[in-house]
Amino acid sequence: MQITQAQHAKRQEWLAALRSGKYQQTEGILHSAETGGFCCLGVACDISGIGKWNEDSNFVGELFIAYSLPPDEIRTLFGLWADGLVSEAVDKNDEQRKSFPEIADWLEEQFAKDEVLP
Repeated sequence: MQITQAQHAKRQEWLAALRSGKYQQTEGILHSAETGGFCCLGVACDISGIGKWNEDSNFVGELFIAYSLPPDEIRTLFGLWADGLVSEAVDKNDEQRKSFPEIADWLEEQFAKDEVLP
């Protein structure tokens, strides 16, 4: 898959956020307003700069509302259109209960397969 320099930069920011220790992990939803936790894709939403969280744990933007999966705008911003990437990330977070640093390592391996356009 080919991605832009901007998508590459957002991916690097996301990997750093997952490894930062700043985010508490949760499962099943992008973000829990009750516990303050995030799933790995919720972290991407949180750092995206294109939406905000409401009191019902929804990620709200100008043209979207998301609860359990990132909206298309996030997939585009981060270049997350590879087959199965989002569903595998959800599985690692929710079912396998991998830590954020472990998920970041896995994502980094997946991202290494992509070509960054000049």
